Amino acid sequence: MAFHSLMMRLVAELRSQLPSAPRVVELGNQTFKPQPGDFERVTSLLATQRLPFDAELLGDIAARNGDGLSASTADYYRALGFAGYRTIDVNARYGSVVMDLNRDVVAHYGFTERFEFVTNNGTGEHVFNQAAVFANAHALCKAGGIMLHVLPFVNYLNHGFFSFNPILFHDLAAANGYDIVRLSIASNQGLEIGDSPASATLTRAELQERCAIDGSPRGSFLHLTRLGKAGKRTRRPLSIALRRVMAKGPNVSVVAALRKSSDATFQVPIQGMYSGANIADPQLREKYSTGAAHE
Repeated sequence: MAFHSLMMRLVAELRSQLPSAPRVVELGNQTFKPQPGDFERVTSLLATQRLPFDAELLGDIAARNGDGLSASTADYYRALGFAGYRTIDVNARYGSVVMDLNRDVVAHYGFTERFEFVTNNGTGEHVFNQAAVFANAHALCKAGGIMLHVLPFVNYLNHGFFSFNPILFHDLAAANGYDIVRLSIASNQGLEIGDSPASATLTRAELQERCAIDGSPRGSFLHLTRLGKAGKRTRRPLSIALRRVMAKGPNVSVVAALRKSSDATFQVPIQGMYSGANIADPQLREKYSTGAAHE
């Protein structure tokens, strides 16, 4: 998996929403692949946030090449003030802990470490057992921590087993009581058009005034969770945003940063438009009620 320009910026931006000296675990080892200008942009962002970071280490990473640069993801996190780094994969590359993400890593391997930050960057689409992927992210994350999913949305032809729609993360959050910190679509080169819970109260005119997260032209808005007729998600804002992102490259990812609110057991979601009165059986209706605690 590639730790690219988008991930460099996302981690730098989300760092301000994490406690001091956080620990991170990544699902899937990450090959560090910066592009020209990435370090300058990240350094400027970190300086704006007024959070401590190791500028000397960032400069050292920027000067690396070849295999030395590819193995720099852990050092990048350290430069941003992370106190610990782990990665889980089926191989030991970059010091990964060898485990099968198709399995429950707690029950099967007895892995009980917890982290303030959990990433699933380009990994989940290669794992068949999707319930295990999201349950493992949940289990590895401390209450109050953030899970960051960056996964294929459009194109990525024959790349992995799956692609993911933004509505998955809306309903995943509803089922588990997560706070949606960020929900967007993006190119790996960094162009991102996003949504936040606060935008639910905006008028259409105000939505049209929204800028993309990275400052792309006015009108580049995206409102991912609005409901249309019969409870279906609206499509036009998403299609407009998709065309804008694809102008920077054909492959488009969905980005979801979700804050875990409690240590409740992970709940499998149901798609919102099929919940509630659509479920005939009362027990199933209770099981899939929004935010319900159930077995």
